[in-house]
Amino acid sequence: MSNQIHVLITARLKSKRLKKKILLPFGEVPIITYLVRNLKRVFKNNITIITSKSNQDHVLEKIAKNEEIGIYRGEPQDVIKRIYNAAKKQKLSDFISCTADNPFTEPYYALKLYKDFKKNNYDFSTNNELPIGLFCNVCKTSAIKKIIKIKNTKNTEIWGSYFMDTNLFKVGNYKINRINKFFQKTRFTID
Repeated sequence: MSNQIHVLITARLKSKRLKKKILLPFGEVPIITYLVRNLKRVFKNNITIITSKSNQDHVLEKIAKNEEIGIYRGEPQDVIKRIYNAAKKQKLSDFISCTADNPFTEPYYALKLYKDFKKNNYDFSTNNELPIGLFCNVCKTSAIKKIIKIKNTKNTEIWGSYFMDTNLFKVGNYKINRINKFFQKTRFTID
């Protein structure tokens, strides 16, 4: 198993309301590239974009190559299975998970979250006191495997509830001191 902290970015180009939103420009680069470079400040090249095998997502492979990070292509609809297969392929015992819709995912809080996750031996942890679009999750690969066994749908785009609502996992929420309540209600996501 890899002992480096690794980030998996879930990304697809299937958005119906705002077409190909993660390819829209943010400054001089696409939103997805901005996110990757933001995360590289802490995690260097230990980042993998996980996307589908659909033709529309082929451009993400080029972006990963240009940014010198990993790419995994798998299940188009079953996100949790795609996450598991990507983690398994890279021999990750655990990983940080974020979505491409959140280019402002805060890498320094992600690192603090990961350290707290390891210290407390959680199966899943989040820092959802941060505004939507800044927080991420940390997961054990073995816990994701357990979810695959209990889930009853292939539509797993929203999968955090499997941890939060089943009482089958040790779940953490990293507390952030002195966060401004107004700031907490602000959204930094592309949706």
